[in-house]
Amino acid sequence: MNNLALGSGMKRLRKRITDANGMMRIHRIRSQKKKLASPWAFSDVAVRKLLLTSFPKLQTDKRQRARAARWNQIIALFFRRNMSSSQVARELQIEISAVESALRNMRRAVSGLRTDTGLPKLGCRGRPKKHC
Repeated sequence: MNNLALGSGMKRLRKRITDANGMMRIHRIRSQKKKLASPWAFSDVAVRKLLLTSFPKLQTDKRQRARAARWNQIIALFFRRNMSSSQVARELQIEISAVESALRNMRRAVSGLRTDTGLPKLGCRGRPKKHC
C-alpha cells in the first residue's frame, strides 16, 4: 500500500471520528505537572536537620513531636513516593490545604525563612543580648 492510500484513509477516518462524538476526548493523553526535585527531601540528614530546627522542643513537647511526625510523613509520601498533595491528604486523612500549607512551610524553612511569615530570620528576638 502506498502513502497516498494511507493518507486518504486517515482523512476519511478523521471525518468519521470527530470531537463532537467524544471519541477524540476519550483517548486524549493528559500531561501531569512535574514536581521540582528537592534534593534535601531525599537526604535523611537534611530532613532530620529540618525537623530539629523547625521543632526545637521535639523531644519534650508532644505537640511539636506530632507536627514533626506529620511533616516526616508528608516528606515521605510527597517527595519520596512522588504522590500528589491530594493523594497525600487522602492517605493521611487530612485536608489538602493542610498538606499544601505544610509543604509551603517546609520549603520556607529549608531556604532559611520563617515558616509563619516567609520573612528572613533575624538574630535574637526580644531584648538585645550581648551575643546578638
